Amino acid sequence: MCESPRVWEHSSIASDPLIGFCRRYILKEAPAIVVNDCPCRWLRVKEGDCDKPTWSCLHFSPFTMKYLLDNGLGKKISIDEAYKICDKVAEAGLCPTVSGGGPNVAQICFCCSDCCIVLRPTIKYGYNCVARSRYQCVVDPDLCNGCLICADRCQFGAIEMVKVPGSKELKASVDVEKCYGCGSCVVGCPTKAMTLKLLRPVEHIPIGPSITALDDVEASSLT
Repeated sequence: MCESPRVWEHSSIASDPLIGFCRRYILKEAPAIVVNDCPCRWLRVKEGDCDKPTWSCLHFSPFTMKYLLDNGLGKKISIDEAYKICDKVAEAGLCPTVSGGGPNVAQICFCCSDCCIVLRPTIKYGYNCVARSRYQCVVDPDLCNGCLICADRCQFGAIEMVKVPGSKELKASVDVEKCYGCGSCVVGCPTKAMTLKLLRPVEHIPIGPSITALDDVEASSLT
């Protein structure tokens, strides 16, 4: 693994439980919320190389929000609109990552391994660009029907179908070395065979600088 560039040192994988955390804490505590097209995926979608939603980057840093709004690159949205975006991208199987870390989250971005400038070098080339979430995916073979949905949704190639004693059907199996605990498989599993196990302590999440310390612009300028 190569050392991650400094710009990504406070990035980490979010997880399905964090979608709930986003609702309760990150989004509710944000001074404002601005959404913009994912710069990683926008062109690929326009060229027909990706069919995932692009209106998926949520920003909370006052300076970034002001820049996006002043330049016509983003839209200020309500918390209910942000909830709907979270639901839509989760259904589409996009992987959530956060920048800032800990309680100082500056943005939540939802992307895929084919497009994301953070996920792609991490998964395809072995760069250590993003931290794992606190969770790990676990499969219950008794509930798994071998439908392959989880394997298709996994951005990290961490799920394969294997033979299980006593069953004629292949069952999903999670490679813990590849799993980043994003929860995409859990969201898409029709039989609830996939769950997320809390594996790492809260200290695992990197703590970034306060977004107010990074910005010279007051959040009140966005109201």
